[in-house]
Amino acid sequence: MKNPKSLQPKHLIPIGGYTLKKALIVDDNEQNLYLLQTMLTGQGYDVMMAENGVKALESARSDPPDIIISDILMPVMDGFALCREWKKDEGLKDIPFVFYTATYTDSKDEDFALSLGAERFVVKPSEPDNFLTMMREVTETHQAGKRVAPRAPTKDEGVYYKEYNRTLVRKLEDKVLELKWAHRRLSALYRVCKELVEPRPVADLVPLVLCAIVETAGYEVSSYFHYDKNSGTLSLQDNVGFPDETQTALKKKLVFALGEERGLVGLVGRTRQALIIPDTTTDPRWVVLDGTIRSALFVPVSNENRLLGVVSLVSREKDAFSEEDVLNITTLANHLALAIDKARLLENIQRSEGFLRDVLRTTPSAVFTVDPDRIITSWNLMAEKITGYGAEEVLGKKCDVFESPTCGEECRLFDDRFQKPGDYSECVISSKDRRKLTTLKNYDLLLNPSGKIIGGVESFIDITDRKQMDEERQQAVDSLRKTLGATVQALAVTAEVRDPYTAGHQKRVADLACAIAAEMDLSTEQIDGLRMAGTIHDIGKISVPAEILSMPRKLTEIEFSLIKTHVQNGYEILKDIEFPWPIARMVLEHHERIDGSGYPNALTGDKLLLESRIIVVADVVEAMASHRPYRPGLGIDVAIDEISKDKGIVYDTDAVDACLLLFREKGYELPQ
Repeated sequence: MKNPKSLQPKHLIPIGGYTLKKALIVDDNEQNLYLLQTMLTGQGYDVMMAENGVKALESARSDPPDIIISDILMPVMDGFALCREWKKDEGLKDIPFVFYTATYTDSKDEDFALSLGAERFVVKPSEPDNFLTMMREVTETHQAGKRVAPRAPTKDEGVYYKEYNRTLVRKLEDKVLELKWAHRRLSALYRVCKELVEPRPVADLVPLVLCAIVETAGYEVSSYFHYDKNSGTLSLQDNVGFPDETQTALKKKLVFALGEERGLVGLVGRTRQALIIPDTTTDPRWVVLDGTIRSALFVPVSNENRLLGVVSLVSREKDAFSEEDVLNITTLANHLALAIDKARLLENIQRSEGFLRDVLRTTPSAVFTVDPDRIITSWNLMAEKITGYGAEEVLGKKCDVFESPTCGEECRLFDDRFQKPGDYSECVISSKDRRKLTTLKNYDLLLNPSGKIIGGVESFIDITDRKQMDEERQQAVDSLRKTLGATVQALAVTAEVRDPYTAGHQKRVADLACAIAAEMDLSTEQIDGLRMAGTIHDIGKISVPAEILSMPRKLTEIEFSLIKTHVQNGYEILKDIEFPWPIARMVLEHHERIDGSGYPNALTGDKLLLESRIIVVADVVEAMASHRPYRPGLGIDVAIDEISKDKGIVYDTDAVDACLLLFREKGYELPQ
């Protein structure tokens, strides 16, 4: 249906000195009534409407109009009968009567209508300006008092009815023929739309539609221009109706830029509006391919405002296409657009499924999928290789079929209390030949677009051999650590033999340092290193004369200088031993202070290892609290006060806080 705005004339047409303001429209088609009402109302008319001749007469006799516009074929009383009664009525006969009827009429219809006294006979469709010009002419004639007399008035009722019946039958035959064509076209369109619902390759969809348009629906030639978004062009893809030998040449020639008016295809692609060319010979935009083509119809093919292409129909007759054709082909184009998008989506899904199958088949991990009930729905080759179970043996069964023991209701696949999606965990499974296999697995959830769980996918690898190697390696590491620990202990004993007055000092420092590190949340690996370093932190004293180590008085400056060499000596002893931790450096730094007042290198702040700063605090606390050859033990309270007073200045803040927490709140005591 045309846009009502297009029905308004380009300019108002003056009616003349005499103004007709009331028009009666008679038509059984609501759309036709609406179109005329819109056009006339826009010109200031007061519009009355009736659906047949009887109601028109009733309305006019009670409220006479200034002009009547009537269709011909209507129920109850047709337009011819209405005109005859109108011109016989003394109160209505002088009111202008205009026939406005469809294109399936011929000159005999007009002659008969005018013979009844009708002022004009107008064939649909008529441009608004032309129609209103006719209204003005009828008005001026009426204003001048020139009443139109019936041509060759019929004196005999029998003659009238004979002519009336002949004309009416002819029009009914035309109407029936038109309805048959319309039914044929609608049936064809319905069948095509129905077929478009069925899954088909994209390449088959357009030819299906074009063949239906030409071979079934009765149109002559139809073409489809595909829109290429990358190049911004519409090019001929398929055609039905032109000779096969011209197809290649046409495809090379018929390429249009989006928005290009030449050829009209690009214009329709840009506007997304159907376009009828009633006469190609008068339209400069038309590209002449066949001199016999006289009219054309272009309809965009789009979905969700996304252009896919343009369908065109051409005819060797002028004015071959109507608004009904636009409606029919637009409906078909919409179905075609949906079918193309659906087919492309299906092809993408099939490609994705094929790609996924290839990935699953070749991936080095075992992969399987399950539904929400944990029923296995897919099983790849690696899963078969690892477990020995073929797909036919596990598909349709619960995924615990190869668990050892079966996980049953404790299955972790959909329970994030045990394992989060994407996390890895170890699982022991039983192969088909009853071997116990250790696997490393992870899983993820399969969700539909609304977020509902529709299944899960799990992958796993066989780490049985790796697990065994890891266990053997760990056993070797543990053995080495025991050996290393024994060696370190032997070194500690050697140092303490040289300094019997400080026997047990290194062990107590090591224990306290480990306790402080635990409070500071250091890793187990760091704590193990601290224990090792603390146990031998005074190993360098084996190079200091024993009499100086056990001197019962305050040392002289020279004697203290000899004592201070033990940190460097300890470093030299340990530096070439490959510990898993920086033991030699911890030993070297255990008399440094964060303010630079320590020795041997006067290091400050973070230049000291964190482990070294912890040993410093533990060493000071143990040394002050314990007996020495030159003084009795000062007690733990004095030691705690000392490190507390110089916290953050001489000693590391975190290490001191952890040490204070141990002694003051957790009841820690130095071992005896």
